[in-house]
Amino acid sequence: MKIKVENLTFQERFFKRFLSTSVIIIFLITISYLFSPSSNSSILVLILTGSLISLAITLFISTRTYIYEVHIESNNLVLKGDKTNQSFEVHLPISETIIEIKSKGRGRGKVGYYLDFRYQKEDYQINRLFNWHYSRVLEVFYAFKKAKDEKIIFDEKYYLEIMEKKAQGKSDFLIVNGGKK
Repeated sequence: MKIKVENLTFQERFFKRFLSTSVIIIFLITISYLFSPSSNSSILVLILTGSLISLAITLFISTRTYIYEVHIESNNLVLKGDKTNQSFEVHLPISETIIEIKSKGRGRGKVGYYLDFRYQKEDYQINRLFNWHYSRVLEVFYAFKKAKDEKIIFDEKYYLEIMEKKAQGKSDFLIVNGGKK
């Protein structure tokens, strides 16, 4: 089993996430400055600029590490990735590695899911940028559970059902509302 996704450079990862949010903040800065040239607007511009800087720092940290290939090889989980444009390869013993499905809200009614592998004190996330297709994420999860000979627990079943619906292309709205409009 070898699963690959597109290998994005650090710049591509960072700007893909940064541009969508920063455009809104820059728009708010421009509007507040143009339509209210008082001392209050200067404070608002400073607050929004501070928000833009803190967003950049947060995104820098969250997009630094990126895993683009996973495979299982002789009782090891092999992760290939990129950390600030430096390639890396990690071999984790399956028997000592823990897998968890994690979720992160991405707006009203939109939740993204990713896999978190923990070995000793190290964490490695797959789909943290939500650019893996869910069918690939599910494939990694099932292959890992099979290789470790570990049963799927109740909490995981819930997340897996949602991820399977997302893999089928169902919208977040239909998933949240049980398929009813």
